[in-house]
Amino acid sequence: MSQPRVSLDTVSAGQSFEAIPLDLSRDTVERFLETLEGRPAQNAEGVLLTPPSVVSSLSLGALLTRVALPDGCLHASQEVIMARPIPVGASALCEAAVSAVSSRGGLTFVTLDFTVRQADARDGDSGGDVLATGSGTVMFPAGGSGA
Repeated sequence: MSQPRVSLDTVSAGQSFEAIPLDLSRDTVERFLETLEGRPAQNAEGVLLTPPSVVSSLSLGALLTRVALPDGCLHASQEVIMARPIPVGASALCEAAVSAVSSRGGLTFVTLDFTVRQADARDGDSGGDVLATGSGTVMFPAGGSGA
């Protein structure tokens, strides 16, 4: 059963979210890269690899199925560290947690950390190898309401 969608203005540090499947299919990766006029890279064996920008964007996009953004929310920063190349079509899950919530100057800052793991092909569960880690920070006026 999925967790209900929560507003970022109500989360607290340490709060985690249910693992979210990522669509790393060839169609999804190629459609994403078309908007950037790019192509997937290939390894020495000719296997297409999912670019870090796609992993990061799809991870944060998947997280938005679990959280609602408050009015006036701005994306402040994002980073991703690839632990190893991720083949296009890999079965992966994104696990996420709130790592920090702070307020200053009338703004609230929320940092979400995520880990992309290889999904177990037998049951779709996480616990497999770490493929990537990252974080994203958003800011919004203190006291904002969920959208």
